[in-house]
Amino acid sequence: MKAPQNIQDITFESHDAPLAPAKAWEIESFLLKIFEYGDYSFRSALTAAYHKTFKYHIHIARHQDKLIAAAAAIISTNQYPTAIVAPIAVHHHCRNLGIATKLIENLLQHLHQLNTTAAYIAAKPENRARKLYQRLGFKPTSGIVMKYEFQNVTTSDIALPTDQNSLSIRPALWSDYPAISALMVSPHSTCCLNYTHDIYSAAYFPVNRFLSLFPKLFKTSIAANVIETGPDHNIVGFCSAHKPTAQPKSHIIELDFFTCDDFQRSAARLVQTTLNTLKASAAHKIICKTPDIDTHKHHYLEQLNFKRTLTEPDALTITSHCHNLHLYELSR
Repeated sequence: MKAPQNIQDITFESHDAPLAPAKAWEIESFLLKIFEYGDYSFRSALTAAYHKTFKYHIHIARHQDKLIAAAAAIISTNQYPTAIVAPIAVHHHCRNLGIATKLIENLLQHLHQLNTTAAYIAAKPENRARKLYQRLGFKPTSGIVMKYEFQNVTTSDIALPTDQNSLSIRPALWSDYPAISALMVSPHSTCCLNYTHDIYSAAYFPVNRFLSLFPKLFKTSIAANVIETGPDHNIVGFCSAHKPTAQPKSHIIELDFFTCDDFQRSAARLVQTTLNTLKASAAHKIICKTPDIDTHKHHYLEQLNFKRTLTEPDALTITSHCHNLHLYELSR
């Protein structure tokens, strides 16, 4: 490939999924040459195969009709969306020309027009692209996660009602990817968000995984539910159930859950709804592992007749202190 001499030699395009199969294949092939794999299926996102309410927007750059760069966003569909910016890729022959800057600026402008509240991006501390992201307005939040807050929506616009009567619980969907991912990397007082999958609150541990969190949980779950609230259906809680990785054929199901701090009183209702979903399964036992620091989770589990059957001393180190791990079981 003959490299462009400057950014004036480049043409830019923008597309909303679903894309035509040929164009989706072209973009996916380009991305896989750079990334080798994705945390989600690029083709499924480009063809809108995940869910009919799942928005995917991509900006691409061409030189002499050759695809040389791309930047995309996964966007929730509520009135004030959350977005995940990923992937961002520039052909190695075409770097240091400002192409990534232009693509991200175009992408952020599009998200602004959608009344997006925040966009998240993941980059390891040693990734040189972090300087670019910071220059464009992304701020480090925890570990690898950076957040861009849009100024077009005020806090009062998206205030969440805490009235328990305004809450609803429904099955989780692929279209919840941006919202649940953002929820998982927020600093909750709940320490352990999902022990089996090693997901902890950003208030206790720097975030070291982001894009892969929700896809991994969702793909392996046999039941998953969310709490949503307010007229804009904002997600404030998540519960999922899985077969044990080491014993996939056993009659045991592992369950875990968390909520935003203002909605902890709804946790029992969320777990009960998920348990109801599991009634048709052949599981003889449902278990939940949780550290001693999460006392409110213990309370709600016991409220639902889970029994503490085992305590593993000093199993976890949290903020330089050792904590016990409790095993709760519900026999059926």
